[in-house]
Amino acid sequence: MKQHFIALCGGVGGSRLADGLARRLDPDELTLVVNTGDDFDHLGLRICPDLDTVLYMLAGLVSGERGWGREDESWNAHQTLQALGAPSWFQLGDRDIALHLYRNALLASGRNLSQAMARIAAGLGVRHAPAPVTDEATPTTIVTDDGDLSFQDYFVKHRADVHVRGVRYGGQAGTILSAGLEAALARPELAGIIIAPSNPFLSIGPMLATGRLRERIAARNVPVAVVSPYVNGAAVKGPVERLQRDLGLPPGDAGVLRHYGDLVDLFFTDSDRIAAPAGVRVVVGDTLMRDAADRANLASRILAALGAQA
Repeated sequence: MKQHFIALCGGVGGSRLADGLARRLDPDELTLVVNTGDDFDHLGLRICPDLDTVLYMLAGLVSGERGWGREDESWNAHQTLQALGAPSWFQLGDRDIALHLYRNALLASGRNLSQAMARIAAGLGVRHAPAPVTDEATPTTIVTDDGDLSFQDYFVKHRADVHVRGVRYGGQAGTILSAGLEAALARPELAGIIIAPSNPFLSIGPMLATGRLRERIAARNVPVAVVSPYVNGAAVKGPVERLQRDLGLPPGDAGVLRHYGDLVDLFFTDSDRIAAPAGVRVVVGDTLMRDAADRANLASRILAALGAQA
């Protein structure tokens, strides 16, 4: 019987590990589950930044310079919006807009988000269609000294340059998980769950808070491998370091481990100086994913540590 693995991911780091895992596992061996807490509506379009970043990476279309959006993008629509005086604080490239238009049409036709993403993935030739953690709207809210901010206001408009007092997740205990995630959790051959080096508070946290996913993972009693978002003691991308400081957590890997708590069985890091809690096996090695070979090699190391059958 083939083994199956679930990977929780979002953002640039998550998309890179998703690609590495997809290079090592067949679609019936891997479910890629993606954060939807940063989804929002803009100019009448449903925007799903994490889902699209993972999708573009898997399709080989992601911008190498930015790590998100499409390579060889053009910005005619964005420039026209600016000239018209329309809201243009959130950049949408021309090719990206085409995907959003099609997703809107699919959603308007009665498909849910999972079904729409599966159709789009097929159109792009992606075999491992990323599954949203839920098909419901579950917006993440950032609590700051000056009041609540929607995720995109915090992340894009304010460039994450505010003091954060807390993060409020839209996904609650009663939120229904997506059919793809439910099916993966129920598989008898589930052999491990992988938490990508995504932002623990803004990408992974929203998923764990949705539909009691954290408790569901613990109840499956399969090993959970976490990949640190830190390389050489610094976050590769995003406001992880500032968030840990604002939320009163220790810096670096220690804060990540405290945040995930007893969910962690294996912790992948490039630091050999970490004091891990009892019961956590630390796996030290290169975790920086510079290219496709690095992504596949890290995926192989994780799967081997989880006891994946060759």
